[in-house]
Amino acid sequence: MAYVANVGDSRAIGAKLKSGGYYEVIPLSNDHNTENANEVKAVVERSGEAQAVRIAPNEKNGPKRVDGVLMVTRAIGDYSLKPCYITNEGEVKSMTITEGDFIVLASDGITDHLSSEEIVNEVSRSGHEDNAAQVKNSNTRGLRV
Repeated sequence: MAYVANVGDSRAIGAKLKSGGYYEVIPLSNDHNTENANEVKAVVERSGEAQAVRIAPNEKNGPKRVDGVLMVTRAIGDYSLKPCYITNEGEVKSMTITEGDFIVLASDGITDHLSSEEIVNEVSRSGHEDNAAQVKNSNTRGLRV
């Protein structure tokens, strides 16, 4: 059994090898950012401010940010936004690992460009499921997963 605890802008992705030789993608974390409607709702509830998540004043069409500053809704640091806006409460998920399965831990530098399915496909195609695999994709510029 593997347990994953997550806070912030990284993603954990499980890959279960199925009998047909393909991988089932198992989300082992939720994205803790302003793109996640449940996280935005939690920020608004914590803060009591309907506009707690908004575009920064100096950006016309930029991404929505917590208090106009931060895209993550949970973090270990960022004390100036706690406890009114963000929290350091993590989420824990688990996955039974059997032979052929693997887990990928990826930062937002990768997950902003590739879906969980694309990441699992890249790792499984690389033949390095047992190790960190280099993703060769024009969107990620050779970042490591």
